[in-house]
Formats: sequence, structure tokens, C-alpha cells
Amino acid sequence: MTNDETNPNGSKKATPRRWLIWIAVFGGIIILMLLQDRWEDQSDFISQYQFEQLLDAGDIAHATVVYSAQNSALTEIVGKYWKNQNDQKTAVPFRTKVRLTSRLEERLVRSPNFDLHEQNTMLFSVLWSILPIVVIAAFIWFFFIRQIKRVARNSPSTTDLSAKASDQLSRIDRILDRWEKQADRMDAVLDRVEEQTRGKKEATPGSDS
Repeated sequence: MTNDETNPNGSKKATPRRWLIWIAVFGGIIILMLLQDRWEDQSDFISQYQFEQLLDAGDIAHATVVYSAQNSALTEIVGKYWKNQNDQKTAVPFRTKVRLTSRLEERLVRSPNFDLHEQNTMLFSVLWSILPIVVIAAFIWFFFIRQIKRVARNSPSTTDLSAKASDQLSRIDRILDRWEKQADRMDAVLDRVEEQTRGKKEATPGSDS
């Protein structure tokens, strides 16, 4: 079975199986793009206490406060802080989750080294809502509809059944005709034998007494 169906004019059209494959490919690309930053992130995770110490010491080079509607208790902050390595200051990436008090939030908002960013969870919500439907539809297609179509394709149609029935009836008629001819031949042979027997009796002398 091929993935493409050929039209009478020679062109090919995509089957539902090919559409499902393309949907899965594009969905995987979107998920990879959304999770690329997290997978490539090699930053250090620091505690809130360490973060506030760096903030008080003025060692935060640049950071972004990421607000998320899914988790209002903790706020994620990503950025870079200055670290002395071999008597040189180097920017080291970091990541932390802190409990933002009104005083700490006001301090971060007023600092020029901090940016504010709101995480877009709408796409994730749409994906999570559509993904179960796609999985169920794919399961039904591959395990039920394909089997039904395969059985329907392999099973003979009404025309084929009628043609086969006509062939069977024709064969039975031919067999019955042969039997009838054979019976006629047997009757003819029996008639000849009877005539021969009757002729012998008549030709035998004294058969009338």
C-alpha cells in the first residue's frame, strides 16, 4: 500500500496518513523551538538568598524578570552576574526562582539592569488542548479506520459476487447437462441390450412351447 493515491490524470494527492505525518512534523518543530532555550541553557541555578546578596553587592550585570500566570507564588529570573575569575570579571549566566515581595519587586523594576517579561502560555495551552485530540484521532485512524478500509478493499463487491454466482450456476448447468446426456446414453445402451436379448429368444427353436 502506497502513501499516495494517483488520480486518473496522473497527478498524486496526499492521503490522510501523509497529512498526519506532516502535522506531527510541524508540531515537533514548534515544540523544539519553544523548548530550545531551556535545553540550551547551561546557567547556574542560585537560591533567593544568593540572588539578593548579588543584588545588594551590585553584581547583577543584566537580568529579566519572567512573570508567569501559571505560577504566581514564585517568579523566575534569568540573567548574568559578575564573577571574579583569575582576577577578571566574567559574566556568568544564572537562573533563579524567588518570592517577590512588594519591596523587592519595586527595587527590581526601578533598576536599569532588569527587564520585565511576561511568559506567553497561550501556545502551550492550545498545544496541550489539541494534542490529546490528535493522538486519539491518530489512534482511531491507524487501528480502526485503516483496518475497515483494508477489509472493504479486499472484500468482493456486489458485482463480483453476482458474477461468481453466475459462473457457479453455469458450471452446475453444464454438469447437469453432462449427466443428462450420460443418462440418455445409458438408456440407449439398455434399450439395445434388451432388443438383442429379445431377438435371441425369438430366434431360439421351441421357445414358444
